[in-house]
Order: sequence, then structure tokens, then C-alpha cells
Amino acid sequence: MAALQETLRIPALQDIARFRREHVTPTIAGGLAVGAVLGLIELGAIVVHAHGTVSHDATQEAPWLAAANDVVMASLGATAQTWGAAHVGDVEVEDKQEGIMHHGMTDATTYPSYIIERYLRVIEADPERYKGFPTLPTEGFIPNLDPGANFTPQELRQVGSFGYNIMDTVLGEEHIVPQSYTREEAETIMDTSYPRYPYGPAVRHPKGQPYTVEESAVVLQSDPYSPPLEQLDDQVRNGAKAIDKRNVTRFRIAADYFRARPDHIRPMLKDVKNYAPETTKGPVYLFSATIAGACAIFARKKGLSASSLAKGVVAGAIAGGVAVGGPIEGGEKTNAYGHAGFLDDPLDLIKLWRNEPMELKPNPIDGSYMTYLGEPKNLAGKVVKTMFRIANYAAADEILNQPEHHASPGRRSYTAKKGLGRIVEAPGTTLIQYVSNRKRFRFGLRPGQNFGLPEGAHRPDEVNSIVRDVIQPARLRTHYPEQYEAYLAEKAALLEAA
Repeated sequence: MAALQETLRIPALQDIARFRREHVTPTIAGGLAVGAVLGLIELGAIVVHAHGTVSHDATQEAPWLAAANDVVMASLGATAQTWGAAHVGDVEVEDKQEGIMHHGMTDATTYPSYIIERYLRVIEADPERYKGFPTLPTEGFIPNLDPGANFTPQELRQVGSFGYNIMDTVLGEEHIVPQSYTREEAETIMDTSYPRYPYGPAVRHPKGQPYTVEESAVVLQSDPYSPPLEQLDDQVRNGAKAIDKRNVTRFRIAADYFRARPDHIRPMLKDVKNYAPETTKGPVYLFSATIAGACAIFARKKGLSASSLAKGVVAGAIAGGVAVGGPIEGGEKTNAYGHAGFLDDPLDLIKLWRNEPMELKPNPIDGSYMTYLGEPKNLAGKVVKTMFRIANYAAADEILNQPEHHASPGRRSYTAKKGLGRIVEAPGTTLIQYVSNRKRFRFGLRPGQNFGLPEGAHRPDEVNSIVRDVIQPARLRTHYPEQYEAYLAEKAALLEAA
């Protein structure tokens, strides 16, 4: 012990300890604190502005607040308009408004069935020419066109026709489809022996190049960032982990499309005013500005020296990294673990996070892939559920409250509970709702106006009819026969009452 004490008195070690105490620790702590504040501001711009106001009209903002939030969004490399276009879409299908993108096509895609529908329309128009070509079976179930459902032939035609109508509506005369097929092409199209629903590689479209019909179809007919639609491999072994890694790229793929084709943005979004220019270099500008600002502060306080400038660079880099990385990381976790389907045991969340092989299952409530956690089976499960509840609070209720949000996207608070139960269940969004409802202290917020639509009218952020009435029930039938029978009985009772 005496030798150790003597060692601690060595001037070099004392100098190192003093340097760490006086310079390293304050610099790192300051950078983290500033980064956390900037990150919260950016998270607020996403949650309140891009999500709550622009995408869902759950809130409305004073012009000064919308302008400030647009500047913050620009620092993340996007505008609220393109963010909202990737999140909520709306098209007319057979004289009826239907949702597309994340909220309309929640965890689903019509693209594989659309490819088959295109082919079937051609061979049915000329049966003699295509005699002997593969066609649909008259009965049974067709697998691998959806991550959780086996379709009947009739369901496949419904889903495929829905996708075809989306393309007709959005592309118009640009919707040019094949007019003939070889037998080899036909056999490839009708091969459902392997999963046909996964996304392609997470690669962005070449800038300045026009989009083909196929590329447009993939974007317009799919949820742009969905765990069950991800392609798995040896490196990424479950869909939640895949989105955890690829969410930014998946979002960029959809956002790039609407940047290139602003005419395809839903009508209500076209009127959204952009107060700040759109630039994909926004994070670089924020990072650079934060470093420059930190250098200026340190140089002013400590005197212009190499040491003060070095501290400014370190503190600024930490702050800029946290500010940019925090909201991005939050978005990845929200889309990854908020759409992980039915998890019988909360410990399954840890398995997903650790990249263990797991097949995501639709939940038995409604056949969607929004996360439903089963009851903990032991103390470890209770701890994990509590940990993810805390993470859910940090993510503004976006991880575990997805079912409530998608069921009532126009409601600012992500829960139907009242009083204290509402605060416990969804504190972040309840706070936003409380502030927007206050007449004296709204901070530029006020309640949304339901897109100016009459009560009960179709909202552009509702799940579309083909997902709600065909795809999700087919998932119940495939995985949960008892729940499917209950769904049919409930549907029959509603029809009888009507």
C-alpha cells in the first residue's frame, strides 16, 4: 500500500489526473450535454412537426414554429414534406381514397401479387396464344407473397388488382406494362416456392436517373421500412435487426423517389410550405457548425490557443455526433422494434436485438405486425419489459404504442386511457396533446383539424382496405384459426346489423 501511495505521488501521474479532471472530463461532459439538447430539439421537430403536424394533422403549428422546425429538419437532411410523403400516402382506387406508404401499407406489400396480376391479364386476354402457360390454381392456398399469409386465388387477384389500380392512378399513361410473355418468363412469375415479398438490396437509386415502372411500383406498393419485409442473410438474421441497421437507407429510398417525383406526393402534402431548403448534406452542416461554435466558445473563454481550439473540436464533434445520431438511432429503434409482431415473451426483444434467428409472427389481435408483448414468464422477462417501457418513453411513445397510433393516427396522445393511466401509458404524446389543447400556453401549437375532413371520412393515414380486409385476415387464418373464426363472426354480425 505504501508503495502504491508513493507511486500516486509521481508528478507525471498527478499531471495526467489533473489534465483529465480539468480538461478531458469537462470537454466530454459539455459535448454530451449540448448534443443531448440539440438531439432533443431535432427529435421534437420530427415528432411534432414532420410526424404530428405534416403527416397526421394531429397538431397544427404557428408559422414561426413551423419555420423553426423546418430549419431543424434541414439539419437532418430532409424536409417535413418528403418525410411525410414517405410516411403517409393517399391515392384514389376505384373511386375510393386509399392509403399507401407506411400507414396505408403497414407492414405489407402488394407488389408480388401485382406482378402476377399483370401476367394473368395478358394471358386471359389471349387464351389461345398462351395455352398451356402456367396459371392460378382453382383452389388451395398460395404461399410466399406475404410474410404472414397464404392467399387463396381470389385473394391474390384482389391484392394484385389493388396494386395495379394504384399504378394506374399514380403513373397514368406512364404505367406501361409488358404486353407479352415467354414461357420462361411466365414460369418465373408464377413460381411461389420461395419468398417473393422481401425488399431488394438496401441501395439508393442513382441520382438524376429516371425511375422505371418496376422501381416506382416497389416504392408505391410497399411499406417503405418494415421488419417483416426485409431480406435476411447470414449477417442479419431477423427482420427487426435488419431495419435497425437499414432504416435510414430504406427511408432514403422512398424519400429520394418523392424528391424526384414531387408530382406523386399526396395532394394535401403538396401545399405544405417548406421554410428551409432541402439538402442531403444537412447533417454535415450541423456537424460542422457545432464544431465551429464549440471552438469559438472555447477560444473566447480560454484565450485563442491550440489547446482551446482542440477542446472546441472535441466538444463540438461529440455534440454534433450526438445531435445527429440520437434522432436517427431513435427512428431505427422505433421502426425495428415497434413493428416486430407478436412476441410471446418480452425476452424475445433481447433475442431480436442480439440478432438471433427469429421469424416474426403477425399478432393475433388484428393480423398486423405492430408489436404486441406477451406477459413475462419470469423476473428477467419483467425486467426486460420494464426496460423497453422506459425506452418507449425516451422514443416519445413510438415503440410500444404503435397499435394505438395506427388505429387512431389523428389522436395526438397514443392511448385511449384517461387520467393518470394516459400519462403512464404515453407520457410524451400526452404532453404534446395537453400543450396543444391549452389556450394560454400552446407554444405555437393547437389541435389538428382532421385534414379539414368531416367526421368519419376517410383519412389519408388510415390503413387501406386491402390490407385491413384481405391481407391481415389472411394472416389470422394462416397462423391463428380460432381468431380468424372470431373475426368472421364479428364481421357477419356487423353486416347483419348494417
